[in-house]
Parts: sequence; structure tokens; C-alpha cells
Amino acid sequence: MTTVQEFVGNLGSPLPLYFLVGEPFQREEALRYLLDFLLPEARDLNLDLFWGDEFDISAFASSLRSLPMGSGRRVLLVRSCEWVGRDTWRRLSPVLGDIPNHVSVIFSGEKLDRKLVPEVKEALWAEFGPLRGRKLVRWLIERAKELGKELPREAAELLTVYLGEDLTALAGELEKLSSYLGRRRRIEAKDVQEVTGAWAVRTFQLTDAVGGKDLARAASSLRSVLESGQPVNFVLAILRKHWETLARLKVKIKEGGSKSKLTADLGVHPYFLDGYIDQVEVRSDDEIALGMDAIVEAEHKVRSGGDPEAVLNVLVWKLCRSRKWRGS
Repeated sequence: MTTVQEFVGNLGSPLPLYFLVGEPFQREEALRYLLDFLLPEARDLNLDLFWGDEFDISAFASSLRSLPMGSGRRVLLVRSCEWVGRDTWRRLSPVLGDIPNHVSVIFSGEKLDRKLVPEVKEALWAEFGPLRGRKLVRWLIERAKELGKELPREAAELLTVYLGEDLTALAGELEKLSSYLGRRRRIEAKDVQEVTGAWAVRTFQLTDAVGGKDLARAASSLRSVLESGQPVNFVLAILRKHWETLARLKVKIKEGGSKSKLTADLGVHPYFLDGYIDQVEVRSDDEIALGMDAIVEAEHKVRSGGDPEAVLNVLVWKLCRSRKWRGS
């Protein structure tokens, strides 16, 4: 596992291949640094984006042979690389073994089996792990310093109680708290309660209703969350994280172990564990898998220009269903 700071320190000269996998927030932060490093200018002209779940190897190979605009580099970014299939990786082998000197290729995703990736001479791998416990608290305190604020340990720990280990949510909440404080430097625990508490309650009500198959309450909670100004992509991320936790818990329960071990393995606060267990017990393995498929489909539809609120409403309906659905 690596940190964003370590990754940036290892950049050196531009390389033909980069692989960024693991925890989303750190991965995205590292990606921003990498793109600034590789494309300090003319980014819109020299950056081609591909998605692993709809990867077109012919278009990729064609883009790879295109010359950059100006004197800089050309960068091909493949997001969601965990969805690139085994056969596609096999066909990519000769392509990635002959990357032009003026091109860099970046694969970014939640995970990647290195056995699938063809051997290459020059590549930088970076895997970002979850931040938990003391590491997470330290990260919050340092993040607050970057915003010109002082975050006591008590306030940092309260943030993690409300929002868990989701770095995207935590970073966004720190920015809200910074704006709320204005010129005041120190973020007190009472500030976290006032600013973060209400929002955390809304999102908890949404995930709790969806997990409990309560469609009426889930639809009402979704309206409340959207009316509070939360971006659709952020709501999707919350639902994805909740569903992934249910999927992991389903597996962990079968493996056995104490509740304290479950909370440590899942990274959830002990107070919420029983609620997660209740939600898992009313869902079969197939329902969990279908729910994850529905979330991936919703993300794709939003990305492709579908009506965001309509997509979210359909997704919530699907997640609350107790049986297979037909159509999309």
C-alpha cells in the first residue's frame, strides 16, 4: 500500500504506463497530481478517456498512435479498469508492449489482478488502502490544516462516527465546516454536531430504508437528500458503499467471527453493526449481486447523460425489491 505523498514522490520522469488501484479518494487525488504532471497544458486536447466496462480496443489502439497537439504528451486514461475482461487484457498485451515515446497510459480502478496484466518494462503501480483508526484521524487533522483550520482529535473522531471511513464524504464535510466557521480557525465538536449531524441523519435514513426494503421511506429520504443539495454522483457513491458493505458482511458472517472482528474488518462503527446484520439477513446472495449490478447500471446511465434523479429513483426502487426485476 502507498500514500498519495509517496506516489507523488516516485513520479520522476514520465513513464509509458501507470496503474492506480484501491481506495477511491486517494486514487483520484493521485490521478489529479499525475495528470498535472503529465499534461501541464493543453489537457483537453491531449487526454483521451476510456471506460473499462465499455472498452473498445480498436479505438484505444487508434488513439495510442495519434500524435499530441503541441509539444507535450498524449495521455490515455482508462477508468474502471477492473471491468476490463481477461480476453481484452490478452489482446492488449502487444499494444501495451509498444507504446510510443510521446504517450502515457493510465489504468485506474478499484482493483486489478496483476496476473491479467501483460509484463511491461516501465510501469508505476500504486495501490491505496483504506484509512482507519488513528491513521484516519491523523489524515483528517492534516486535511484540516491544509484548509487553514485546527481540528482537535475529539472533533475528528466525531466526524468518523457520523460519516465512517468514506474519505470523499469526510473531505467534503471538512470544506463545509471550513466555510461554516469563516475566519474562526478551530473546529469544535459542537460545530461538527451542528453542521454534519443533520446531513448524516438524512443519508443514514436513506441507506437504512433501502437496506430494510422500505420503499416508501427510501423514496422520501432520497427526496430529502437531493433537496439538501447533494450531487447525484455523491448519492450514488453512498449507496454503492452501503451495498458493498452488505456484500462483504454477507461473506464475513458465513466465515464466522465475533462482532468486534466484523466491525474491524468492515470498518463500520459498532453502533451500526446490528442494523447492517438485520439488512443482510433479509437478503439472499442473489439479491445482493442483483443490487450491485443495478448500482453499476445506474452509474453507467448517469455517466451517459441519463436523467440523474430518474435514474436514482429507479435504482432505489430496484434495491428495495425483494425479487428479481425485469427490464431496466
